[in-house]
Amino acid sequence: MVRATVMELKNAVRVFSQLSSASSYHSHGFDEKKMETHVEYCKHLLDATKVHCEVAECEEQQNRQRLEVARPVSLAEEARRKAEEQRKYQESCM
Repeated sequence: MVRATVMELKNAVRVFSQLSSASSYHSHGFDEKKMETHVEYCKHLLDATKVHCEVAECEEQQNRQRLEVARPVSLAEEARRKAEEQRKYQESCM
């Protein structure tokens, strides 16, 4: 979600920059100063997202590590459950 937001902000910077450039060459009805303000604001938001990206990446890494630790336990539990089902099945067949 954070990555998608960063990509959208980068896209906004690109679009507003293009609009700002176009408005200085042609009269498209866009205020060049407003476009530049939007560009600067989006760049400011991009700078602010760096901390959020680092936090999100850290959380993602911690989640991956938890899953890696939990996986062998889950596999062992599944093997134990299957062995118990197999034992019950064999007992019922006797």
